[in-house]
Amino acid sequence: LPEFHRISANAKLLTIKFRSLRKLLLELGILFFGVFILNADFIIELLFSEEFIDAVIILKLLSFSGLVVFINYPYYMLAEVINKVNLRMYIRIITFFMTIAIVYVFVKLFGAPGAAIGLIIGQTIFMLLLHLITQTHNGGFITILKDFSMLLVAIPAFISGLFVQSLFENEFIILILGSGSFLLVFILLGFFLGRLEFLHMIITILKKYFPIFENKLNK
Repeated sequence: LPEFHRISANAKLLTIKFRSLRKLLLELGILFFGVFILNADFIIELLFSEEFIDAVIILKLLSFSGLVVFINYPYYMLAEVINKVNLRMYIRIITFFMTIAIVYVFVKLFGAPGAAIGLIIGQTIFMLLLHLITQTHNGGFITILKDFSMLLVAIPAFISGLFVQSLFENEFIILILGSGSFLLVFILLGFFLGRLEFLHMIITILKKYFPIFENKLNK
């Protein structure tokens, strides 16, 4: 946020920084919540018991909701920097009550999982409204298609993780190898496509705080 404020007078640079942060949080969200989704059964059994196995679908849906929340953070900050705080507050209030109504309807239709679906829809509506009020500095709709392309990379990564999990019966091995396969495929595909923002972040951190790496990384 301080960085956004420092460059607020430079609209072009602000857009670049915003997109970079949005891509970064999208990637980290996919990695973090992807592992949750892939191992939802194991997590529920570990924290609770097999009696609550029906909660697996809820955990998976809430993970999707969490991913949308991650993506909302850059929009939230951008709205502040371009002096849209009041408008941001209004749409937050509006989407809060909309989410309550949507959750109520979906709970009636689908039971407990409906609440999680309602949260996903509510957070997505909030993100779209934030996009509209910040469109002068967020790069526009086309950039969403470009920046969110990592969601497509997540598909083969998930398939890889599920395939590896199907090869074993031990839950701990399934957790380790399935998650490892998902993370490895996602990172490798993203690297070869040149779209991994968090690798740029790691390199930047190493250069800044560990000068010994700077020459090697520059090469």
